[in-house]
Amino acid sequence: AKASDADVRAFGKQIVDDYARASDQLRVIAQQQGMTLPDVMPVKDQVTIDQLTKLSGTSFDKVYLDRMLKDQEAELKASRKQAATGKNISIRGFASQMVATLRDHLDRIRLIQSKVRVSR
Repeated sequence: AKASDADVRAFGKQIVDDYARASDQLRVIAQQQGMTLPDVMPVKDQVTIDQLTKLSGTSFDKVYLDRMLKDQEAELKASRKQAATGKNISIRGFASQMVATLRDHLDRIRLIQSKVRVSR
């Protein structure tokens, strides 16, 4: 809602949908494995949310896309590692699925950033 660019808003919705779906899948895997997932947001993510709630328009777009790029790159690296070397086969499979999703997210972020920067 705070984004000025329609592509940024659409991407934000995609992120919410993709992560809700991934979270549901991971909860099922965790439950099957007798694991408990944390129910508290990491402090760094809460700091970002607090920062973003103070912004709107083009300022929001830039900070959101920059942060998403960094986060998705880090998550892709971690997912690749887990998919290749993880000890739990179910979690390795989940990580493998996430690699494709995260690559798609990164491609979309870069495309949106190039459009947003050109148009401003």
